[in-house]
Amino acid sequence: KMRSEPCTIRVSLKRDGEDYCLTVSDNGIGLPPGFDIRTAQSLGLRLVYFLARHQLKARIELRTDAGSEITFRFSDPHSIKGLS
Repeated sequence: KMRSEPCTIRVSLKRDGEDYCLTVSDNGIGLPPGFDIRTAQSLGLRLVYFLARHQLKARIELRTDAGSEITFRFSDPHSIKGLS
């Protein structure tokens, strides 16, 4: 099936009160229903999950209604022990 628009990837980093929100989204076909990044088989997604949870202590929000969008919500990295 041919796409009517070009593939677009967006990356944004915004401050939301005490948190930062790093959002990566695209306008692709989206992820399958019931997709869970914690159990993803892709090495890339497993690395993303591991680094987000264990390095940044981020909460991960996933939307798949119009393409895919993953948001990592985390505190100031300089305030996390062990990061410098």
